Amino acid sequence: MVEAVASAKVRMQTPVFSERRNACILSGEISSVNLTVSLTPDTPLYAGTRKSVLRLFHSVGARLYRIMITVQSLVSDALWVLGLAGALATFSYMNWVRDVRRWTWSYTLSTPMLLAPLSSSLCLFSGGMALSGLFAVWPSPWWQIIAWSVLTALFGLQAVLYAGAGRRAGWDAPIEGKSNHE
Repeated sequence: MVEAVASAKVRMQTPVFSERRNACILSGEISSVNLTVSLTPDTPLYAGTRKSVLRLFHSVGARLYRIMITVQSLVSDALWVLGLAGALATFSYMNWVRDVRRWTWSYTLSTPMLLAPLSSSLCLFSGGMALSGLFAVWPSPWWQIIAWSVLTALFGLQAVLYAGAGRRAGWDAPIEGKSNHE
């Protein structure tokens, strides 16, 4: 008994059996149905069907591997990875600044020195997630793409506002207006 299972998403067209050639011709393309084929030696046209099924799985797998990495997916994935790296770098740098200047975390978390780059990094992250959902091989649901896009706009606006506050009042001055390092 031969059992072939395709975990790839495949849409099968109607199999065409050719009695003269004793073979089964199968074709498929990427879509939304999973395919499982079980063949036994009692199955008519066993050898031809088995070869056709294996050829189909191979060609679908090759098509999937060819389209897994695209320029759009590479750029969108790079954006969200860069955003997470920026958030980590921001917290790492601000931890060092906090230790050197003997600030508390509550004071550090209220300065534009931390909030502007953190908001920019989160804007990159959420923008990359929205683009990843949009350009994926199997795109995300529309509501997820809209949610990530709204977060991108909000974090972008927040980054601009924090950068403006940092330029006006100084990058070390807290946003709430505290005058000392409580």
